[in-house]
Amino acid sequence: MDAAVHIAPLAEHPQLLRELAGLQQEQWGYLNPQRGIQARIQHLELSCGPALVPSTWVAVSSEGNLLGAAMLVEHDLRRKPELSPWLAGVIVRPEWRRQGIASALITRVETMAWAHHIPQLYLYTDQQAKFYQRRGWQIMEHHNHSGVAIQIMLKPSPGHAHLASVVSTSCK
Repeated sequence: MDAAVHIAPLAEHPQLLRELAGLQQEQWGYLNPQRGIQARIQHLELSCGPALVPSTWVAVSSEGNLLGAAMLVEHDLRRKPELSPWLAGVIVRPEWRRQGIASALITRVETMAWAHHIPQLYLYTDQQAKFYQRRGWQIMEHHNHSGVAIQIMLKPSPGHAHLASVVSTSCK
């Protein structure tokens, strides 16, 4: 990752909120067709407070341009309310991909979670399971979400690695 890239809370860069919501809508609108840009803006606004959950981290260039983001949210999949919290909204602009930005954003969220004694994190993905597996995440379950096959993944904190034994691969 370029040294000119800075990772900070979205709360420190509120001018990027609307742009990030648009980027998310463009990338994932098909997963939540009923959720529009205004709902995404409202969701992001909630992640700009002092709480760890929810929170949004942004990767910003030295010129102040949005390069990517990652979130820590209480729930990201309505069908799984018992799972919490979630790494969510990991996104990097296409022209900035493959430069370590997503990995740095994920590491920031994980580090914050582990520092606050969160025992495990969850995420879901429809295309990037191998990317997350290379970073220590494990497939927990396979699901169908809005007609799209997704994988629910788990990563225990380093101090709770024994939780990985509860991982199943059942389809529900």
